[in-house]
Amino acid sequence: MTEEKKSYFWLKTSIFFGYIIVILVMITSAGTLPEKLIVRYIGWVIFIVGFIVWLPARIQLRKYYTSLPEAYKIIKTGIYAKIRHPIYIGVELMFAGFSLVLYSLWGLVSTIVLITALHYYRIIEEERLLEERFGKDWLEYKKNTWF
Repeated sequence: MTEEKKSYFWLKTSIFFGYIIVILVMITSAGTLPEKLIVRYIGWVIFIVGFIVWLPARIQLRKYYTSLPEAYKIIKTGIYAKIRHPIYIGVELMFAGFSLVLYSLWGLVSTIVLITALHYYRIIEEERLLEERFGKDWLEYKKNTWF
């Protein structure tokens, strides 16, 4: 295994354990926000929006989705025409929304801090590799899309 693949493996492992930690924090700190029904409704709306962003992005990638630091082509259609990393955005919205559903202040905070930081680090690595692989085509795509 190359040094780059080892690094990527540890990054993926960190993200996985980050998800587990946030889920445990969410569950164990349920009820730390005011238990008002509006908070729960807002949480469900945010969760559903996250799912609506995540699912089509995941489906659209299909065979191109890989956990390894390699890419076969740049997907520029559908949700990827506007957003470079909709899967990460969708996951973060789902975690944040579910934290609100559980009235979990610490779940929300850990989502914002831990999951966002782990995703951001992965995005930096992915974008570096994509720029190496696709050059000007990637830079043009990056210039015309949000996050």
